[in-house]
Amino acid sequence: MQKIVITGANGFVASHFILGLLQQNYEVIAFVRNGKKQSASQRMLDVLNKIDSDNKADYSHLKVFNYSLFDENYSLTK
Repeated sequence: MQKIVITGANGFVASHFILGLLQQNYEVIAFVRNGKKQSASQRMLDVLNKIDSDNKADYSHLKVFNYSLFDENYSLTK
């Protein structure tokens, strides 16, 4: 299974691209910023649920990570 890494994953273009990749059984690593009231994972799933009306995507192939371009190491742990 091929892995694809996408930053800004909950944006309009990226989220539609991710949905297509998941429907084709790619493993997707998505970088999303936390919101004020939602985690990065919840923000990503909310966007995908809005555009995936047929529920054809397998979200088990999706890994979401919180990141910030302003933090040391982009808030990512090793």
